[in-house]
Amino acid sequence: MGEYRPMLKQWVVYTNELFLSTAYQELNLSGRNLLHCLMCEVHAKISKDEKGEKKVTYPRNGDAFFTQSQFMTLFKYSKKTYLSAKNQLIERGLIRVTDHGGRGQGSVTKFEVLTLQHIPPEKQLWRLYPQKDWSDKIHKGVSSRISSTSFKKGECGRKRKKPVRSDRD
Repeated sequence: MGEYRPMLKQWVVYTNELFLSTAYQELNLSGRNLLHCLMCEVHAKISKDEKGEKKVTYPRNGDAFFTQSQFMTLFKYSKKTYLSAKNQLIERGLIRVTDHGGRGQGSVTKFEVLTLQHIPPEKQLWRLYPQKDWSDKIHKGVSSRISSTSFKKGECGRKRKKPVRSDRD
């Protein structure tokens, strides 16, 4: 992947509605930093439709990623802070995970950013945040699945053969 180099001449639009929303205002600084970086990763494509009106699309939305190592290098945060920020954004409906990474070298978690200005309103989940949250969409990881299925103390999981009863008795 290499070192992350932010595009310094690029700009990101935060609408007042987003900035003043409960979902955004309850974010801590690391959550705001991660959201901004993910918004920068989605490039807008401006074109004209059949009527000659301006049309904005986001061809990379859904494939946007900002890795844990990039976040840690740029902001000097820990892994736990990255995971906490990512979980905050998912819980509040500001981003959605489209592909869980971790399947080998070069496999990264990809996100769809739901806060962009020209996203359809029905996809902007953050508008529903105080009444609804998306904490069930947070990826729990392998360790939480293992602990619930692992053996309890004193159990080994080996199936014991039942003793064979002889009919000679």
